[in-house]
Amino acid sequence: MPVLYLAIKALMLKLPRFAAAILALVSISVSAQLTNQAKPLVTQPVNDSRRVELHGSVHPLVRVASDQGPLADDLALNRILMTLRRSDEQETALKQLVDEQQDKNSPNFHKWLTPEEFGARFGASDTDIATLTSWLTAHGFNNVSVNKGRTTVEFSGSAGAMRQAFGVSMHQFSYLGKSRTANITDPLIPAALAPLVSGFSSLNNFPRKTFAEKYGIYRRDSQTGKLQQVGGTPQYVLSSNGANYLGVTPHDFATLYNLNPLWNASVNGAGQTIAIVGESDLNPQDFVNFRNLFGLPLGNTSGPTGTQYLNIIYNGPNPGTQDDEIEGNIDVQWSGAAAPNATIDYVSSMGTETTAGIDLSAQYIIDNNLAPIISESWGVCEFAAGTSGNSFYRALWQQAAAQGITVLVAAGDAGSGTCDQNKSYASYGLTVNAIASTPYNTAIGGTDFQTLYGDNGKFGSSNNSTTKASVSAYIPETTWNNTCTNEQLSQSTTYLGFSPEAVCNNSTAQSKGLLTTTGGGGGRSNCIAPSGNTLSTCSSGGGYPKPAWQKGTGVPADSVRDLPDVSLFASNGFSRAFYIVCQADQLTDGKGCNISSPYNDLIGVGGTSVGSPAMAGIMALVAQKNGGGRLGNANYNLYALFNKQTTAGMACSASGTPNAACTFNDIIAGTNSVPCVKGSPNCTVNNSADSYGILSGFSSTVGYDLTTGLGSVNATNLANNWSTVTYNSTSTTLSLSPTSITHGTSVTASVSVSSGSGTPTGDVTINGATTNGSVGSGTLNGGSYSGTFNNFPGGTYSVKAHYGGDATHAASDSNAVTMTVTPENSKTTAQTLFYNPSNGTVGTASSIFYGQYLALIKFTVAGANCPSTPPCGIPTGTITVRNNGATYVPSSYTLNSDGVAEIQTTTLVPAAYSFNGTYSGDASFTASTSGTSAFTVTKAPTSTTVSASSTGLIPGQSTTLTINVPTQSYGDFQTGTVSILNGSSVLATVAVKGTYSTTTGQNYATATYTLNGSQLSTGANSITAQYNGDGNYSSSTSTATTITLAPFSLSASPTSVTVSAGSSATSTISVAAASGFTSSVALSCSISGSPTGVGCTLSPSSVNPGTTSTLTITTVHSSARTGVFSEWRPAVFSGVTVAGLLLLTVPRRRRFASLLGVALLLAIAGVAGGCGGGSSSSKPGTPTGTYTVTVSGTSGSTTQTASVALTVN
Repeated sequence: MPVLYLAIKALMLKLPRFAAAILALVSISVSAQLTNQAKPLVTQPVNDSRRVELHGSVHPLVRVASDQGPLADDLALNRILMTLRRSDEQETALKQLVDEQQDKNSPNFHKWLTPEEFGARFGASDTDIATLTSWLTAHGFNNVSVNKGRTTVEFSGSAGAMRQAFGVSMHQFSYLGKSRTANITDPLIPAALAPLVSGFSSLNNFPRKTFAEKYGIYRRDSQTGKLQQVGGTPQYVLSSNGANYLGVTPHDFATLYNLNPLWNASVNGAGQTIAIVGESDLNPQDFVNFRNLFGLPLGNTSGPTGTQYLNIIYNGPNPGTQDDEIEGNIDVQWSGAAAPNATIDYVSSMGTETTAGIDLSAQYIIDNNLAPIISESWGVCEFAAGTSGNSFYRALWQQAAAQGITVLVAAGDAGSGTCDQNKSYASYGLTVNAIASTPYNTAIGGTDFQTLYGDNGKFGSSNNSTTKASVSAYIPETTWNNTCTNEQLSQSTTYLGFSPEAVCNNSTAQSKGLLTTTGGGGGRSNCIAPSGNTLSTCSSGGGYPKPAWQKGTGVPADSVRDLPDVSLFASNGFSRAFYIVCQADQLTDGKGCNISSPYNDLIGVGGTSVGSPAMAGIMALVAQKNGGGRLGNANYNLYALFNKQTTAGMACSASGTPNAACTFNDIIAGTNSVPCVKGSPNCTVNNSADSYGILSGFSSTVGYDLTTGLGSVNATNLANNWSTVTYNSTSTTLSLSPTSITHGTSVTASVSVSSGSGTPTGDVTINGATTNGSVGSGTLNGGSYSGTFNNFPGGTYSVKAHYGGDATHAASDSNAVTMTVTPENSKTTAQTLFYNPSNGTVGTASSIFYGQYLALIKFTVAGANCPSTPPCGIPTGTITVRNNGATYVPSSYTLNSDGVAEIQTTTLVPAAYSFNGTYSGDASFTASTSGTSAFTVTKAPTSTTVSASSTGLIPGQSTTLTINVPTQSYGDFQTGTVSILNGSSVLATVAVKGTYSTTTGQNYATATYTLNGSQLSTGANSITAQYNGDGNYSSSTSTATTITLAPFSLSASPTSVTVSAGSSATSTISVAAASGFTSSVALSCSISGSPTGVGCTLSPSSVNPGTTSTLTITTVHSSARTGVFSEWRPAVFSGVTVAGLLLLTVPRRRRFASLLGVALLLAIAGVAGGCGGGSSSSKPGTPTGTYTVTVSGTSGSTTQTASVALTVN
């Protein structure tokens, strides 16, 4: 397998990289699936040299964060999430299914899918999955896995792999004091994969926003029950008029939103499971402390969390405790606060360099069908999520809806400017939370109490000793808004008579933090597909279309999805009220919700982060009350119940006491406008001298509004009324004219939808019971729709109109109308285009050289008489290709979703080509044959270079020649040989090895050759390399490289000697000659440093080639003389003279022995004769050390050397 893998990888990395040809050859982790019948979306070979850009994938923060430079190529990027597309037919069928799952009259009512069933019906095809995963693996990615729903592919790899495979430049940034990673360019994918790949969940780890708003740490006096802040003052300091703070407890919440009747009837969440999306570890003792403090059940305490009601699940490695631990504690504690006996599954995933932990957790929950209810309290605005991120969340929640999962998501905590969460002012304009804005989840907004200057007598210092509850009745609500635009500020003496803009520009208000963008999120979906990373690119994609269920009084006629859907209390203390949460590591005593007398230390929080899990708890009660099964997308029933309430004319205003029968408390006061900096989008400034204006935002009104949605809820009425939701039945009729046509002929479809109560609104679709039968859709006007279509597919089949319903009217299908469509004549055209991988341009040419461009031999099939607009349907089937009249191999190519088949190749061999194609025909189009497309391919030109490791040689030496043969071809590698020439004489021929440049992708060939001196003539040699070409590449010859060969060389043996001072050594000097050299060589020697006493001789001093000379090296040792006379007295003793003469007469072989006797006599004579004055002196020898003895040989003008290293001890 390793050898096979490397071979595959080498092929994939080489251009062209036809990944589709190599499927499932490596081990890929793909979940076991049911048989998938989806139509493949990848219909062409995957060629990396032809790529398209996935727009809108760069986070806008890369423009403001501090860029620290590119990531190292070997830096690991883990758990990257790639999102996949569905076909148009799958998308239409899925939307219809989700509608029918909520329609009591449909056989699909509450027929929820498993993840595997979802993947089989609405996921990518087997061949598409195999193509994509093989391509990823071949590009060096690992841990490749496909989720069960076949909507995402998870993989890991390096920054270098991302750059090479997707052209993505990943950089490191410093943002708010922390290191972050992000892409600075949009990714590129092969064009063949574009119909399948939607994008990535993200390619950065800029933080998602937690919608938890911490207010501070509070201490409840156990004796008096009063709350006071510990360690600091509230963020918003206003005159309290002696009023108390309200820390909302679970039982307070139950009173506010009428949960008590359900609890009293044992509707407490038993048997229900709520999954919480998280990315930090939690200390389960905080959950236990919270429950102990407020008298909530723990159940079996023997498990790892100390309670049967909490499970902590790690999706991958434990992420440890993160800064956003408080969010996880809010979510688990307050989902369970509303549904005390529900099981809370907290899923935590470690975020990576590219993927948010919350995205991995949400995917895990849905892919494992973990729970019927999900709460997520995080956000990123649609603009920052980008096209890919919005696509990810939409697909994620759409799958959840089909599985019957109710998804609750916090709408946001920045009012109408979600992109500016917790900033000093808004600058990005009107924006909403991408995680909450899809049509498949319920968005939870925020309210506050109308108690800024009084508690309305609804709460006080008296607390229940067990539950700690102090709220006695429903407290009137307004829109949550902590900013200078809050209308309640006009009641204060400080800002009496001030306009919101005047308050925002008031220094006192600014010092109190009233510029900070904090409040309940809401607005219109408006940026799901930005084409770039500036706000101006949002207009290209707009928002999600308004879903059919979002109808009712106050719902804007804006054609887009509006947020929020419902709201709950969310204040973090602006009105001196907030939620209570336990977290030990946030408290100075470390005990966490200390219940020891006399004090209880608590954390005060707010935000839609609390509303989302609390609403999840309420939905658990609703599910339990209504049989315990899954409910799916709650919005179908929420809006239906709202419209039922509106029709009944009940007084449900939240500014007073709503009617006891109301399901929703209608918030009619407040705004979610926030301050903005002058000159920013949607910012209104009335006073030109002001620095800050008002982000237009939205105001609460009667009915639905973009501040609090349908309002807050009466939980008991919601649960009791849930199953009473009935949609007014409808009857849909369809007529078609004409009903027997030739394909492409216009047909008028007339649809009428009637009801016994009111006029149905919404959309209808026209669907034929045949392949590609989804013809089109339209919007009812007065209960009717009429449209003209010319894309009914061929064949005889029945056609129905499907009405999807609205907030009060049930879906219905029309009568069946038989349609007969005979095929129309088709026309097939052939065109050859050439794609230049170096610059991405596409053009035409009559002649190219081999591999110069990617040849796109394109066959397009369309109706012979069909106008281009509107389309008449897309031909299906195959094209049989011929070249010069003969069948081309492979001969058959499948048309893609555009009716196009392409041959994409860089390997057309040199020849003349004339392509044409025959279309097979299908039920809608007859067969047809194209004209020809002709061009010529010539051999690719090459150039050859040669270099030598050494250009000066002596006899016996060699040099390495390196030959390169570059080309500008992207075709197959060069083959053949290179000839090595000396002048015109061929010295050798060697094979080349083909490869390609990782920078340009273009081919080149290499070869090496060891050139021996014996192959050269004495003197200068002109060496060239000649590439001999092959069937695809032309020959070429390099420029000459001069290599000089000396006529002879010297060598020494041994090359190093070691002696003691006074000793000698020898080395043999040899002369080697080049062919033809016979002259004598004169030898000489020298010693580096000229050390004392070292000498060298050569014998003989002149030699002929093939003979040797002996190098003799001599040294001397040091000697010492003592008592040497400074004054001699020859009259007394003349022995010195006699001794000297005597030595001269001693034979040579006896001289050293005689010297000893003479020395003795001299010593005696010196003592006996005396001296005029004594001293001492020495004779130096050869110093110890290492020296170089250089032997030079000269013949004519040529001198060569050899060296012997001499070491003297």
